[in-house]
Amino acid sequence: MRSHSLLISLSLILINSVYAQSDEQKGFVEIFAQVEDRALYVEGNKVAILDTAGNQLTPLLPLKGNYESVFMWDGYLYARRDESFTLINEDNKMGVFNVNGDMLMDFIYDTIRTVEVVEQYETIDYLFVVREGKQYVFKDTANRTMFDGFSFDIDGGKWLNSEIYVVIKDGKAKFVDLLQMTIDDKAPGYLKYNTSKIFSPTGVGMVNKMGDVLFPFEYDQIGFYSEHSPYFQIKKDNKTGVAHFPNEIILPMSYEQVRYQCGHHNFDDDFELFLIVQKEKGGPFTLAVKNEGSNKYEESDRYTFSEIECIYDDELDLNYTLVFSPEGKQGVLKDDMTVDWK
Repeated sequence: MRSHSLLISLSLILINSVYAQSDEQKGFVEIFAQVEDRALYVEGNKVAILDTAGNQLTPLLPLKGNYESVFMWDGYLYARRDESFTLINEDNKMGVFNVNGDMLMDFIYDTIRTVEVVEQYETIDYLFVVREGKQYVFKDTANRTMFDGFSFDIDGGKWLNSEIYVVIKDGKAKFVDLLQMTIDDKAPGYLKYNTSKIFSPTGVGMVNKMGDVLFPFEYDQIGFYSEHSPYFQIKKDNKTGVAHFPNEIILPMSYEQVRYQCGHHNFDDDFELFLIVQKEKGGPFTLAVKNEGSNKYEESDRYTFSEIECIYDDELDLNYTLVFSPEGKQGVLKDDMTVDWK
């Protein structure tokens, strides 16, 4: 890989331990992410690995949506300084180079994802999740397929605060122990919680220890939940709804925003919950109430509010919901869903 011509004649300088190059014609400083004695050169959406003498170790190739290697911030494209590999693509196929310019994987994969293996808060190894066609497999940094060729249908992510990597095969979760190098149908018993949110490349989902997929890996957000506070917000396609633990959607994801009564954060099943919803951004607020004989909620035409504010009363040490009518009236929304208009 060292036969590539120089990108340009570079004289790299150090700025806060990061290599940079001044460009007098363009009037700015190019920033290079440093990994040991290597630098990642970024030109538009293309990257190449250089050494600190400016020698180009890899071809200049476009990045394919991999924000583990570079990310956008404040209008500039940066490369993460703690990456040992860079994922780049050619003809819409992914490949991997290491920081020495050695190709670890040829340009044959549809997607490649870097997975850090962490022990005692330190990264001790890397694996790759690669997809070729419809199936995913794990590979090591020598491009060897791991776990006796185990393949799966949907890539996932780590169980919270653990080195258990969750994937989906035939509709069920499989639990890959990245330290013990084992695969099981059920999660290890030592995991603290019975369920976990999984942050996958395709979105957030939720599984339980038995391998049941409570929410597929396709949501924008899944809010805080617990067995003692079972209501939580859930978001998909930038629209918000409400779910009840473990996986019952009680308010459809049709709203710009959903609010609870001010001053209430934990709701058990005995709490008379009602919701304040806004259908479209800038639009009015209405109430959503529980249907009789059902756990489902739907909008009510009892009230329409132009604005809603949470107010804290120092003297009473109390939060309350201040509401405004379209006509400009002001009142307090009470827990019995009535308004004390002032």
